[in-house]
Amino acid sequence: MIEILGAIINRYGSQLTWKALAGDLSIDHPKIVADYIELLASMDAVYIQPAIREDKLSAAPKKAKKVVFTDPFIFHALNFWLNPVGDPFARQLKPVLADRQWSSKLTEACVATHYRRKYPTFYIKSKGEVDVAYVSENRLWPVEIKWYRQLRPKQIKQITVYPNGRILTRSKVKGNIQGLPTEPLPLALLKLGGLQ
Repeated sequence: MIEILGAIINRYGSQLTWKALAGDLSIDHPKIVADYIELLASMDAVYIQPAIREDKLSAAPKKAKKVVFTDPFIFHALNFWLNPVGDPFARQLKPVLADRQWSSKLTEACVATHYRRKYPTFYIKSKGEVDVAYVSENRLWPVEIKWYRQLRPKQIKQITVYPNGRILTRSKVKGNIQGLPTEPLPLALLKLGGLQ
């Protein structure tokens, strides 16, 4: 389990297969890796985010999955447990949150786990990637999370394929990018919870 937890952190927010993950570990068989991760999912410690089959609005079982911790607290606690340091707040937590890529990965995981509480939730992998795709009223709703201060057209290429796509940002105001609405991420999650 320790090896698997370390591998999840090392590949955090990336697409992975059980076979590829097993290749990084001393565990020989992908089924054993899958069993351990399913156990973590049953304890609500991790969320296994599948890719979507857009034609069926269901999981694409043969595509890679993403495995994220269901709460940033779990990520930070396990990161400290696997890599103990004298002052975890100053030496681990603050540097992770200050790192642009890590803060973005943790934010995407938070959004995915929030949406999955209310809707069947996936990610889209096509020519590009869309972070969250949830199904409501028999329709696909794509959501891209951009936690960077500046957005480049290349970063939102795939979401622009969907006319009902949305972009959640760290901006404090609503906006529009390439014809798609943008919304402050905390506001979107507040609305998701039914509070407005």
